[in-house]
Amino acid sequence: MSPFHDKYVRTSDKLKSLRNQSYFNIGKKRASAGNETEAFFYFRDAYRLTLFTDDKGDHKGMRYRAEREMRKLLKLGDIESFVYW
Repeated sequence: MSPFHDKYVRTSDKLKSLRNQSYFNIGKKRASAGNETEAFFYFRDAYRLTLFTDDKGDHKGMRYRAEREMRKLLKLGDIESFVYW
């Protein structure tokens, strides 16, 4: 690919990552304030807009963390998560 395209993709990925982290953070704040319904939808947005697995580490990135938070809110914490797709 051209260098312009590669730079665009890297910038786009960084912005998407920041967006997803923002949704997750807002969800945490809403949950701690007691607004579990609103928190759930912020976690859901972080979950559905994130890649299935991370390229580095144990692959338990934003998608995994958002899923865990949604399960906590729904009191389904004992169900296993798919880490690899």
